[in-house]
Amino acid sequence: CEIWKAIKFEFEPVDKLDK
Repeated sequence: CEIWKAIKFEFEPVDKLDK
């Protein structure tokens, strides 16, 4: 869900997702 993405963004920066 989109909620999970928002939480991950707050916990971890987008840098990790980008990698």
